Amino acid sequence: MKGYVSLLTLASRSSIYKIIAILLAMGAFQGVLFFQCVRKVAEINPGASLEGLLSESHIALVAAVAFAAVCVVLSMTGTEFSGSKVSYTLMGLRVRERDGALLWSLYNGMCFLLFWAFEAAVVLLLSRWYLSGLDPSLYHSQSLLLACYRNEFLHGLVPLEQYSLWIRNLLLAAALGIGASRFSFLQRRGKKGFGIVILGVLTLVFFPQVMGSTVTDSFIGLICLIQIIAGIAGFWGGEEDGKQ
Repeated sequence: MKGYVSLLTLASRSSIYKIIAILLAMGAFQGVLFFQCVRKVAEINPGASLEGLLSESHIALVAAVAFAAVCVVLSMTGTEFSGSKVSYTLMGLRVRERDGALLWSLYNGMCFLLFWAFEAAVVLLLSRWYLSGLDPSLYHSQSLLLACYRNEFLHGLVPLEQYSLWIRNLLLAAALGIGASRFSFLQRRGKKGFGIVILGVLTLVFFPQVMGSTVTDSFIGLICLIQIIAGIAGFWGGEEDGKQ
C-alpha cells in the first residue's frame, strides 16, 4: 500500500502545481476578456444578453488552450523523454506497472474533473457578477438558467437536467485520464500513443453542445467507453509485452 501512495505522490508532484498554474492563468485571462467585453458592449447595449457576452468574450477559446495544456502536462507525467527511469522507480516501489498505470489514470481523471469544476465555477461567477450589475428591469431570476440552455459552451459545462451530457462529461474525464496514462505507458516501451490526441480533439470539437443533443452525447460516450476498455486491456497486454 505504501508503494501506491508513493507513486501517487510522485505523479502529483510532477503535475499538480502545473495544473493549478494553468487553472489560475485561465481564470485570470477569462476574467480580463469578459470584463473588457462587458465594458465595450455596455456602451452600445447596456442590457446585452449574458449568453451573447459569453460568446463575444471568447472565454471558450481560452478554456480550449488551457485544456490542451492540461492534456500535455498529464500525458508527459511518467514519460522518460528527459532520461528519467520511471520503470526503475516502479520496480523500486514494488508496484506492478499496470497497477501504476491504472492509478495514474485515476489521478489524471480527477485532474480533468478538477478542470471541469474550476471552469464551471469561473464562468458562473463571471455570469453572476454581470447580472448583479444590471438594472433589475433588464434581467430576471431565470436569466442565468436560460443562458445555461442558450449558450453552447455554458451548457456543456453546466448541463442542468440534460443527464446525457453529465454522463458524457464523466466518461470524457475517465477516458482522457486513461489516454494520458496510456501515452506515458507506451512511451516507456518505445511506442506512440495517439488516444489522448483523438480524445482531446473530440472534446474540443464536441464539448459545446446545444440543448437536446442526446444522440451526439451518446456517440461521444460510446467512443469514450471503447477507449476506456481498450486502454485498460492495453495495460494488461502491455505489461506482458514488457516482460518478454
